[in-house]
Amino acid sequence: MPSANIIETQTRSEKLKTTTETDIPLDQQKWSRALELFCNDTSLLNPEERLEWLQTLGSYLEQTIETGTVLNKKLLELVIRFSGLLCDWQLQIFALQKLPGLQSVHIELLAYAFWKIGHWQNASELLERHMLLSADDQNLYKCYCMLNELSDEGSYLNYQRVDISKLLRLELMSCHHGNEFLWQYFDPQIAQLCCLPEFDESYTWSDWLQYQQSLTDQNTFAVIHQHWGFVGVVSLVAHQNVGYFYYWLGKDFRGQGFGGEAVSLLLEFGCEYLGINCCYAKVFEHNSSSQKAMEKLGFQRLPFNVAPPNETEQLYYLGSAKSPIENALECQQLFDDMCSATKVDIPLSMKLYYD
Repeated sequence: MPSANIIETQTRSEKLKTTTETDIPLDQQKWSRALELFCNDTSLLNPEERLEWLQTLGSYLEQTIETGTVLNKKLLELVIRFSGLLCDWQLQIFALQKLPGLQSVHIELLAYAFWKIGHWQNASELLERHMLLSADDQNLYKCYCMLNELSDEGSYLNYQRVDISKLLRLELMSCHHGNEFLWQYFDPQIAQLCCLPEFDESYTWSDWLQYQQSLTDQNTFAVIHQHWGFVGVVSLVAHQNVGYFYYWLGKDFRGQGFGGEAVSLLLEFGCEYLGINCCYAKVFEHNSSSQKAMEKLGFQRLPFNVAPPNETEQLYYLGSAKSPIENALECQQLFDDMCSATKVDIPLSMKLYYD
């Protein structure tokens, strides 16, 4: 856990450094000045520092309350804005519940934060209670209708199995995941290793999402942690009971076992709703962490790679035992069904045996 003077020691913003003194711990006034700067210009916060800021701020607030200090309203309002911008819904809930005299706009924010971490019942009960108290408040009713509509988009597209993971669930990727997605997508390795686009003015995240939603053979999910919310993405293509998947986790959340749990949820979803009985995946030769993860999930390394110019991409398989040539032909058929230009580099010895 970073120390309370993370603002001095770790941020690269000279503008922010002028708001604190290096030899004095952060107090409410200094936190307020720092958060106000960030809320007015989020570009001051490097994505690499996001999680440290949230953890340090959360610890500061908890320690302050434990000592009996009353948090002033200005700081709480800035924490609410800051946590919303950085998509920490638990921290926003914490600050909203400490804020005295909640207004209608705060009720909407609290309900939305509950909904974002999967507590729709809490959100629903909160809105219903306050709609009874403020029958003329149309904004509360609109918020209630919006969350109902989002929750009803698909009966099985919010997927959870506590026997697989008590911390994670899958949500069908939607427009409300945009900010969370981009906070985690800052790591250039994600685009490189998953063969995904780099989003800029010519091709935006909204364009990508619209394309993903147009695919009839593919389901792309946000991986949602019960505390941290959005932590990554899993995606599954299915053709004729054969699946192909990819996944990535944000840099903040790697090395904690979330990847394996998310993929296990995805494959269970594929078996339960799409009828897949086997699955393929690609991993770059230099991506040793993903190779270990695949093996841990039970995937086996196939004795052939993707054909040039992508020969550094290894192929993995999970399913009932098949001969190498059966795997090669099935995998190639899958790529063809996906309308992918990817070709399997079938060794000549296997071709001769098959012939």
